[in-house]
Amino acid sequence: MDGSASNGRPVFFFALEACVRQITVTATFASTHRDPSEGPHLHGHTYSVSATELGNDAGVKYELLPDLRAVLSELHLHSLDDMLIGGSQTLDGIGAWIMERLLSRHPRLVRVDMHTADQPDVLISVLREIR
Repeated sequence: MDGSASNGRPVFFFALEACVRQITVTATFASTHRDPSEGPHLHGHTYSVSATELGNDAGVKYELLPDLRAVLSELHLHSLDDMLIGGSQTLDGIGAWIMERLLSRHPRLVRVDMHTADQPDVLISVLREIR
């Protein structure tokens, strides 16, 4: 076949084997932290987190969302000062912490994206390459 149907329209063929399967899930959490520039008072943010996992020949695993929610529940309504001791409380530091926690059950995890509700236009991504 020459790639065109009898009516002159092109015909497209897709090989499913060539597709990259992935699943992206999103969840939110709220937590507080101290900002040294603001004195001893706590302030908080609502965070949105998306995690992306590559599938394989069998497709994608649908356990990512409950696992992401379980990890975020460790941070939800807690102080990041208490939860990320010695770690970075920046978006990329929190994203790296979340990725590290998910990797034990999701070794094909490749991306964690984060933003706060007060700055929705600023998206921070933590990427991981699978070899």
